[in-house]
Amino acid sequence: MRKNNGKSSEKNGISIVSGFDIIRDAITAGDTVQKWIVYSFFVAYHYRHFISNEK
Repeated sequence: MRKNNGKSSEKNGISIVSGFDIIRDAITAGDTVQKWIVYSFFVAYHYRHFISNEK
């Protein structure tokens, strides 16, 4: 397999990197609506994980 900007070589943690890239892009884009959508989705996802772990 070819390297695609060194991303294909990192199979472990690629989802974490892409997630942070999405958040960073939303913040640097300056689009307030997109930033809050990504932020709220990020918080809701982890909040749901926290609730399921508490049960």
